[in-house]
Amino acid sequence: MPPCEFTAAKAGYDRKVFATKNADGTWTSRAYTVCLPYDLDLTEAHQSGRIRVCKLWFVKDDKEFVFSNTDPEMKAGQAYLIVVNEGELSFEASGASVVAEAGEGEDVLMWGTDNPSLGLWRGSFKRIGNADASAMLAYSMQDDRDFRRISVEAPQASWEAFRAMFCARAFTGNNTYGSKFKQYVQGGDDDDPLIDFPADEFVGDTDIPDSSLGMMHVINDDGSHAYFDLQGRQLPGSPSKKGVYINNGKVVMNR
Repeated sequence: MPPCEFTAAKAGYDRKVFATKNADGTWTSRAYTVCLPYDLDLTEAHQSGRIRVCKLWFVKDDKEFVFSNTDPEMKAGQAYLIVVNEGELSFEASGASVVAEAGEGEDVLMWGTDNPSLGLWRGSFKRIGNADASAMLAYSMQDDRDFRRISVEAPQASWEAFRAMFCARAFTGNNTYGSKFKQYVQGGDDDDPLIDFPADEFVGDTDIPDSSLGMMHVINDDGSHAYFDLQGRQLPGSPSKKGVYINNGKVVMNR
């Protein structure tokens, strides 16, 4: 990410976020965590039922994460869990104000109590190695629907950029949350029953990644794609020196 804030004529994030179309024409929904460096209004897709935007608000019975519907006008630097019910989601935004740092996160409370925060639901614009994520007491979403504490057992792996995670304030001995996901309907009474989390599949956030994938791209006023160096600094134009750069979400070599 560039170390400063700026406005782009168009900004996007090259990540495939989609529901799976079945042979009978129905869709299998998929859940993803997302944290973008610019605002993105998903109201139209939300109102049509194509997507659902959620946040983590509570921990129930010290073992389950409770998510809630939230405003589909996503804010820069905030962490979200998005369920795609149909089709593919685009992260393109015009006239985007890009911020350099993600927010500190939002408090996650014990369900049904006024106890202090158990931790933070937060995102990052940077790829975080497993050792650093483990030191943060971070829990990452897995394909099996669980949020599992990131460990140093796979040091070559990393927690991918532009994702969301739960960071506990203290380790309680629980390495896994959410063996059965639930959803709290925002605006309901505390004694309203929880319902099953509305996603068929979950896309894990830790990986041994291809460094050319999942990067943000920026389009200049003249329609060209901005270049960045490997430290995330935006270049004023095309690179004049030999080296490795990022352009349109891909790693390119300037010879």
